[in-house]
Amino acid sequence: IVKMLLERVDINPNMPSECGETPLSSAAFMGHEQIVKMLLDRNDVNPETTDTYGRTPLASAAYMGYHRIVKMLLDRIGVNPEIAHTYGRIPLSW
Repeated sequence: IVKMLLERVDINPNMPSECGETPLSSAAFMGHEQIVKMLLDRNDVNPETTDTYGRTPLASAAYMGYHRIVKMLLDRIGVNPEIAHTYGRIPLSW
């Protein structure tokens, strides 16, 4: 279903939810590796977006202990592991 939605031109893969979570943020937080990979394979997905608490997808994956997703995000060019969330923690401090 995700692949089918991402193939549509009228779908914005960076559209946040009411909590400010993008599809990448949600997938990283829930540990959905295949969805994270699908999203990171796209050029139009911003891996640096933050939710209402200032958490990036990297911070969410690190917090939840999803090490493979953390690695996938760190391997993506342009992902900054030093972005602190609202309460001052950086992703790699988890």
